[in-house]
Amino acid sequence: MSVRHLLSSAIVASALAFAIAPAHAGKIYISGQDSDDSGHVSTSFGSQLLGFINGGNTNGGSGILILGGYTGQSASAVNTWNTGPNYTLTAASGATAISAANFASFAGIFMPSAVNQTSGGMTQAELDAINARSGDIASFVNGGGNLMALTQQGLTGAFGWFPLGALSTASIGTNNVSQTAALGAAGFSATNAEIAGDLFHNEFTGPSGFYGLSVLAVNNGSGQAVIIGGGASTQITTGVPEPASLAIVAIGFAGLGVVRRRRAAV
Repeated sequence: MSVRHLLSSAIVASALAFAIAPAHAGKIYISGQDSDDSGHVSTSFGSQLLGFINGGNTNGGSGILILGGYTGQSASAVNTWNTGPNYTLTAASGATAISAANFASFAGIFMPSAVNQTSGGMTQAELDAINARSGDIASFVNGGGNLMALTQQGLTGAFGWFPLGALSTASIGTNNVSQTAALGAAGFSATNAEIAGDLFHNEFTGPSGFYGLSVLAVNNGSGQAVIIGGGASTQITTGVPEPASLAIVAIGFAGLGVVRRRRAAV
């Protein structure tokens, strides 16, 4: 193999390697529980949930954007969690507000549980609007923003916005749940009773490995995950390359063109 051939191969391989390398993303917490319903988690754990998405972001944003819901019982629970920490909460309630929201200015996004699980929770129209912005959510997380979502069981297109790909779920109704060591590793400190004061409404059944996210809690009956997520080192990839990655690929192929032209001139 000629030196020129080796050089051209190296240029393309380097460009593609940079293009497909996953970005270091923000923190993620996805739960099958309507934690914002009365007594479902302790106030201490609820405060930790807000703190998880309010801090440690690397996108330069601040405060928490609540997408959907945030009325009635859902709002009451979240406001109780926030009594001590007093984080800045901004609500985008209703499909129109969700469609217009600027995600990038926030440290974290919080999606309340479905309205059929918690009074004042996310409606079907609001979930539809969120699903329509799945690409923006992926960009937000890839850019270092944090994300938390509670159960969407009973709504059509549940978790359809998830930035990694499809999530398979199954309907359940149990609080026989145990945390894994990964919950503590993600920065939480709570007993099983504090995270499962009442029922979880869905478990996560696939895909295998959950795109590299950790299982934070399991259904003791089925062994399936009921909370998945990860800390700041979680890596997210999407099917659409980011602009910087596309630029690197272009540079690589441009270099390959130079090598080929030089070869043709010899």
